[in-house]
Amino acid sequence: MNPLIQLESTARDEETEPQLSDIINAIRNEYDKDTAKDKYHEAATAWFRAACYHWIRVMDGENDCRAVAVVAVALEKQGWDMIPAILASLLPDTTIDAMRDTSDVDLQLCYVDDYFDGLDHVMPDDDTIADAMRHIDGIIQSSGDDATANAQTLMAILATAAGQADTAREAAWQANRIDPDHPFAAWLTDLAR
Repeated sequence: MNPLIQLESTARDEETEPQLSDIINAIRNEYDKDTAKDKYHEAATAWFRAACYHWIRVMDGENDCRAVAVVAVALEKQGWDMIPAILASLLPDTTIDAMRDTSDVDLQLCYVDDYFDGLDHVMPDDDTIADAMRHIDGIIQSSGDDATANAQTLMAILATAAGQADTAREAAWQANRIDPDHPFAAWLTDLAR
């Protein structure tokens, strides 16, 4: 099933909400099933687009463990090379609704850097990455606590996937400092050590 459809239709009962690690494991299994089929490239591309979509949702302040799990699994399964492409999908002055309609166009700003397991990994040019990072920094500087904690959480996940331990630790610490009751506080506490 399309991960977007599956995740959006899942009930969000806080009393029975599974842990983030459980959700990530479930999403991993779904990813593996999807990409084990003959059309690996199409499935991997669909997951990449889902990751971009959910990245935008969380950066916009939505506390959704499933959204974070999709981003984390896509990063893990497709390699850290996709991180700049996700960053590039969130360009300055782009509204969330517009982004959903134009993500393919934005990603065409990227060039093919490598070819791995049948999936094109795209890397944006330096200006695109710089613009995206400025935009993310703007969110962190000017947003309310919930959105800022989410932004720091995503930065921690991205940095972890990229092997940037110090950056991940700092982002995790900041997220917990801003909002100690953040849904991912326990996971971030382990990461921040």
